[in-house]
Amino acid sequence: MRYIVPGLSRGVAMLRLFSREHPELSAAELAAGAGVSRSTAFRLIYTLEAEGLIARTADGRRYVLTGEVLGLGYHYLSTRSIGEVAQPFLEDLSRRTHLSTYLAVLDGRDAVYTAHVPAQASLVSSLRVGARQDAWSTSSGRILLAAMDSAALDRFIKRHLPAREKLKPTELRRQAADDREAGVVHKRSDFDPHMASCAAAVRGASGEVVAAVTAIGPASLVLDPALAASIETEVRRCAEALSGALGSRAD
Repeated sequence: MRYIVPGLSRGVAMLRLFSREHPELSAAELAAGAGVSRSTAFRLIYTLEAEGLIARTADGRRYVLTGEVLGLGYHYLSTRSIGEVAQPFLEDLSRRTHLSTYLAVLDGRDAVYTAHVPAQASLVSSLRVGARQDAWSTSSGRILLAAMDSAALDRFIKRHLPAREKLKPTELRRQAADDREAGVVHKRSDFDPHMASCAAAVRGASGEVVAAVTAIGPASLVLDPALAASIETEVRRCAEALSGALGSRAD
C-alpha cells in the first residue's frame, strides 16, 4: 500500500464516476463522488482535462469523458482475442442454462468455434474449439449470415454455397431475413437430432456483428416450449453483455 500514489487513485476514482446513467458530472459531483475537497477536486479535474481524458460540456458547467478514455479500453481489448474476452461470459451462461456454450465467428463458408465451456451434464455437445461447420447449417452461422446486408449475402452465396446444397439461394436469403427479424436462432442439429442450439449475435466497438454466442444441449431441453424462452433470454443477455465488454453501445 505504501507505493500507491493517492492522487492517481483519486483521479481514477473520478473517471469511474462517469457511467451511462451519469454521462455528465459537475465539479461538485466529482468532488463528492471521489470523496475529496473542492480544492483537491479542482487540481484533479484540471489534470484530467489537461491529459485529454475529460472535457467540459458546451455550457462549461459539467464534464464528460472523451474518446481518449475509450481508446485506452480499445487498445487493451485489441491485445486480447474475442475468445479470451468471451470466456467468463460463456462460463456464466453455461451456469445459468446448464448447457454447453460457445463463441463462433465466420471464416469463409464456415462457422468456427473459438471458445467453449462444456456443460456439467451427461449429454453434452461434442464440438471443440476449432471445429468448423457450414454456416447455414448451424444456429451461430445463421445469426452471422443474418447480419450481412443483401450485397454481402449475395457474395457469400456466390462464393460459398455449393450448387448441390439442398438449401437454395432464395431459401438462404429468406432464412437470413427471418433470422435477422427474430434476432435469435433456435435450431435442431443437422448432425445429431438429439441436440439443439440457440444463438444470438455479438457486436464489436464499431457496432458490427463480430461473433455469435451459442448454447447447445439436448433438444428435449433447448426446444422445450416451457424452457426455450428462458434459454433465449439468457443467450441474448450474454450476447449483449459481451457486446458491451467489446465496446459496443446499445442503440
